[in-house]
Amino acid sequence: MFSYRLILRRAWQFAWRTPYFWFFGLFAALLGNGGEYEIISRVFWPSGRTWFLPGVDFWSAGVLAGFPTFFLKDPIAAFLLFFFGVVLLALFIFFLWVIIVSQGALVRAAALAFAGKTFDFKTCLTAGARKFWPVFSLNFLSRAVISLLLLFFLPYWFVAGPAGHLPAAVYGFLALMILPTSLAVSFIGKYSIAYAVIKEEKLADALKKGIDLFLRNWLVSLEIALLLFLINCLIGGVLLVLLAVIAIPAYFFLVISQSLWFLAFCLILFLILIAGAGAIIAVFQTAAWTMLFAEISGRGGLSKLARIFRRAGK
Repeated sequence: MFSYRLILRRAWQFAWRTPYFWFFGLFAALLGNGGEYEIISRVFWPSGRTWFLPGVDFWSAGVLAGFPTFFLKDPIAAFLLFFFGVVLLALFIFFLWVIIVSQGALVRAAALAFAGKTFDFKTCLTAGARKFWPVFSLNFLSRAVISLLLLFFLPYWFVAGPAGHLPAAVYGFLALMILPTSLAVSFIGKYSIAYAVIKEEKLADALKKGIDLFLRNWLVSLEIALLLFLINCLIGGVLLVLLAVIAIPAYFFLVISQSLWFLAFCLILFLILIAGAGAIIAVFQTAAWTMLFAEISGRGGLSKLARIFRRAGK
């Protein structure tokens, strides 16, 4: 019988009992833990996030046009700058590859775990690497569509938002128009990636089947997204309490001791706790969505709301 409780319990067991997969989770988390909630925040607070240095455009026409002059004046500095840029680009490509492969590896591992089959780090890593391009393409496509939707919404935000002149109800209506569409794109992306990695579907077929699966299970998708959101909040609250329990006595000790080594130790400890929690959450959420996919694409599933109405109708 279809059960959210079973899916979430098995996803948590997978995340907790396979610490060697936290490595994948650490990088997969860079795609955004709880991407649906990131969408919500970007719809309602679109100006509250910057992706790089605000106000600085390193790739503007002026900078690029001035580079030949800079090269002629100081070729050594220009070469060093170019070399530094190539190194940064290579590092970016490498980390992008690791992030995408980690997501594919987690999807493969979670599917095997849900099916009761054996799996190991190397096998899942190989599977993730083999499916790099489909997973990358689907991630890029879903984020590009969501970004275009948000770009379409952004001018209306300035007109109808808190700083605008239109009623707040108009702004709320516009947000409610774009939010479900963005969430639907995110869900379709998850299912399409699962089809590409687990079912070995080609990119176009994976996307088509992902759309079809979402349309048949849109309410189930919304319900489990809400459950994962609540679990995210719970874990975040526990982490904040834990950090506070460590930070308060550490602060008083630091004031008394004035030790920079102790400050460095505390900062490293906080970073480890935050990174570890992010990795575990990424593994858990990826496993939950993958196991949901395995369930609804196989035997199918009925949403909790539909089950309540069905029982009420008898």
